[in-house]
Amino acid sequence: MKFNDRQDDRWYPNAWSVLMAGDVARLKSWLKTHVGIEVKVYTKTVRPPQQFKRDLKVRQIRLYGYADKRLRDYEEDHLVALEIGGSPDSAKNLWPQPRHVIGNWGSLAKEKLENRLHTLVCHRKIPLAQAQWETAHDWIAAYKRYVGSKGPVSR
Repeated sequence: MKFNDRQDDRWYPNAWSVLMAGDVARLKSWLKTHVGIEVKVYTKTVRPPQQFKRDLKVRQIRLYGYADKRLRDYEEDHLVALEIGGSPDSAKNLWPQPRHVIGNWGSLAKEKLENRLHTLVCHRKIPLAQAQWETAHDWIAAYKRYVGSKGPVSR
């Protein structure tokens, strides 16, 4: 797996690899036969098993060289959310996202972005491909653009 090093030492899976692993065809096919049904139903049908995600998290924490090895401190997250056609079971789209990081750019902030992009795509405010690209390329920049420029606040 390749990684892009951002200027502030954040690590992300390679955006091109993530987008190539996308599952847009499966999402579009499902939506055609389930019009009017909430997308959360779709995500439940494609989520990988918990054991698969746990095993992958262990391998990736080691691969990424994270100093903190405690599994509870990470969410094995889809970089491109399932709700916008992210691949459910590709290691290229799953990564151990720290729950608690400096600046609050952890999994809770990413969750807000995923919900916002899902809403924007469903209301045809932005194209699906744009939502996927912006999330894969730099989800923090996408958060600032679509959720709030000041970023998440601590609880």
